[in-house]
Amino acid sequence: MMTNKELTFDEQRELQLEILNEIDDCCNKYGIRYSLAFGTLLGAIRHKGYIPWDDDLDIMMPYRDMIRLRDSLNSNDIYFHDVDTDITYGNAFGNICSLKTFRKIGRSKERGLGIDVYPIVKLPNEKEVEDAYFVKANKLQRKRERLLRLKQRLLKYFNDFPVFGYSNTMQAFRNHLVSYDNMQSNRYYIIAGPLSRRDALTYDFDLFERVIEVEFEGRMYKAIADYDFSLSKSYGDYMQLPPVEERVPHHGQTYYWY
Repeated sequence: MMTNKELTFDEQRELQLEILNEIDDCCNKYGIRYSLAFGTLLGAIRHKGYIPWDDDLDIMMPYRDMIRLRDSLNSNDIYFHDVDTDITYGNAFGNICSLKTFRKIGRSKERGLGIDVYPIVKLPNEKEVEDAYFVKANKLQRKRERLLRLKQRLLKYFNDFPVFGYSNTMQAFRNHLVSYDNMQSNRYYIIAGPLSRRDALTYDFDLFERVIEVEFEGRMYKAIADYDFSLSKSYGDYMQLPPVEERVPHHGQTYYWY
């Protein structure tokens, strides 16, 4: 019986760069703002490419630019997943994945290797309103996590099993997080994983006021000009290498070619 071939570490990186190049081409064509983000931005600044042990790529962009990118991408090789395009999707941020690959979760085939797209949204200026915003967001996140755990357990035994309320909860979570984005505000938040990182991901200025180009694996990509402030906020002394025992991939997922 034929089995699908597993992607090697190098193949994962090569494919991620192909996806990033398509994103960069599309953003340049339509004037869409984006920046390398988190470990990818750190890799560009410290290594001019991947952090040697890293296994993923991330970008960030203002929420409205993310919607423009989603609606502008026209490719037979990649697909933009978010709660609007994929009812099985489980994050408030987006993911652009390769249609040539997949991963296994129990008996199910899930979306393939991709790049996370973290939207930046506006927050209320008033502290009391912002606090209430995060209280509600945390309630929705806890509900989301319960349903996600249930779904993952069911996928061990079924190829696909609809979990009641799953899609609606994901929609409500994302919709709440972007609910203040049209307001006049000088407070910004990067939707990127656990809300416990609220302080590290909140800014008092527009990260996209100035954008520069940085080198990553031999090609120039966009990056926020204030990368030093952003990276320091997330990583502290980011030019200092971590201890050897911490130099491991953070995701470590296995992907297969179709």
